[in-house]
Amino acid sequence: MARQVPTRFVLPAQEIALPQRAVVDIAERLESDRVRRRWDRIRRIRTMHLYDVFPSVFGVKKAELAVFSRQLATFISAGVPLNQAISVLQQETRTRKMRDVLAAIQKDLAEGMSVSESFSRFPEVFSALYLNLVRAAELTGTLDIVLKRLDVHLTREDRASKEIKSALTYPVLVLLMAVASIAVLVGFVLPRFAILFAEFKAELPGQTQLLLNIAKFATGNQWAIIGTVVGLLFLLTASQSFEQGKYARDALILRLPVVKTLARYASIARFCRTLQTMLEAGVPISRSFDIVLASVSNRVLQRKLAPVKARMLSGEGFAVPLAASGVFPQTVIQMVRVGEETGSLERFLGESADFYENELEFKLAGAIQLLEPALMLSVGGVIGFVAISMVSAIYSLTAAIR
Repeated sequence: MARQVPTRFVLPAQEIALPQRAVVDIAERLESDRVRRRWDRIRRIRTMHLYDVFPSVFGVKKAELAVFSRQLATFISAGVPLNQAISVLQQETRTRKMRDVLAAIQKDLAEGMSVSESFSRFPEVFSALYLNLVRAAELTGTLDIVLKRLDVHLTREDRASKEIKSALTYPVLVLLMAVASIAVLVGFVLPRFAILFAEFKAELPGQTQLLLNIAKFATGNQWAIIGTVVGLLFLLTASQSFEQGKYARDALILRLPVVKTLARYASIARFCRTLQTMLEAGVPISRSFDIVLASVSNRVLQRKLAPVKARMLSGEGFAVPLAASGVFPQTVIQMVRVGEETGSLERFLGESADFYENELEFKLAGAIQLLEPALMLSVGGVIGFVAISMVSAIYSLTAAIR
């Protein structure tokens, strides 16, 4: 019996010609889609706000979120319906971003959505810690208590960040003023001296000639210098969009002499405080550990703490894996061990957080006190060198005139 060969269908070699009307319809649809997409982009641009373009400047600050949490907790404790409380807070808030967010939350609640589900639609306002605490409070019926704890937590973080910014304001201003003064002296004053010396055929002093050469190089290659600086800033900024760049930055921070202690104390205090807040809200440690780990801003310390959860779930407890990570000092490990044995882990975590927050504030104040005189001495030395160079140039010019 002969084997049957399957039939093959061969398309004709010539192109299939579409009707002229079909070609016109396809072209019209493509053009209408292009116009529609263009108008959609224009509408999105028109509806954008400043907080969409500059979220760090015009977004919701921690202080405002803390006030919102405190006021909402007060309304809930007084028995005011949640939808009505959100409506009142939406009318009272001052920033455009928070007002728009509360209006959307009020609409979601009216449609039957839960509080945590509505809050989760705005991750740029409500962090993972905030959302998980609110979700746990919904299950236990303690939303007002959790909101009060969030108010305390956010207020602490906002106060700490403001203290750091205020402590660094004065040294930064001094440095900027010194750089501006040196730039004016070297870039504008010294070249005039060079013209005078050339007219009187006098010889410039060595240090003045050095500064003048620096000024000539800077003015002659100013665009190359500006391009190099901008390129380096762009590369540094772009590297922070990748995990490797962030990890390299955090590794460098842990190698700097004074900064490494501040970064370590800040991570320990934040870890203990966040875990205490989660445990007090009734969130199990196995569920809250990932959120607590994300609160540690340094990625090197995060990587060291990553195996703690698996070892904890395998039955080794909490203190032993923490000690094996090498991140926490023995004082914290002892506090955690005592808290595990007595069943009051959150209280001992709170005491550890208080201790390291105070230590961080003390170390930061000491670092700023050391930074100010060091900065003044270095800036004064540079300005003094420039002044001596100019004075010696004046004496040399006077001698040449005589």
